Amino acid sequence: MEINTGKGQFYSDYNGDIPNYSSVNGISSGKRIELSDGKTVMYAYDVTNATDESIQKYVKELEKQGYIYESDTSDNEISYYSKGDIFVGLTVMGYDFNVVISKD
Repeated sequence: MEINTGKGQFYSDYNGDIPNYSSVNGISSGKRIELSDGKTVMYAYDVTNATDESIQKYVKELEKQGYIYESDTSDNEISYYSKGDIFVGLTVMGYDFNVVISKD
């Protein structure tokens, strides 16, 4: 699966740069929601499948790929990680754990 923004691809489940949460944790379910601005994609996962352990496993994979925790922009609601012009936000909203990927 690939998402194209019209300005070139910035995310693919297989590009090895932005880890896919479901692949990292062996979760087959998950729904993709592509936001309308063309620069952001959000993946939502059932919160029952997103344990603290699985979230930490994903964070370690982000860090392994070179993503840095953004303490200045993160808060109790969302944790941000960045690498170059790509930002990954992790948050729980309602009954979903969300991975939001955007590119400047």
